[in-house]
Amino acid sequence: MEPRHIFISGVVILLMTMFYLEKQLKKEEIFYLYSAISIALGLVSVYTVARDIPSFQYFIAGAVICTLMAILYYEKD
Repeated sequence: MEPRHIFISGVVILLMTMFYLEKQLKKEEIFYLYSAISIALGLVSVYTVARDIPSFQYFIAGAVICTLMAILYYEKD
C-alpha cells in the first residue's frame, strides 16, 4: 500500500469523524469505537505478518490509523 493512499484514508476517516460521528456520538463512545476497531485490525495484522500475506497489508495501516484516532479522542476522567 502506498503512503499516499494511507494518508488519504487517514484524512477521510478524520473528516468523517469530525463532521459526522461527533454529532452522533459522545467523545467517549468514539474512543471506544476506534479502540475496538484497532484491536480487531491489530489481530488481523498479526495474522497477516505471521502468514506473510502481502495482499492484506492494508490491515496494518488501518490498525495504525484507528489507534491514532483512538488516541485523539481519549479523555482523562
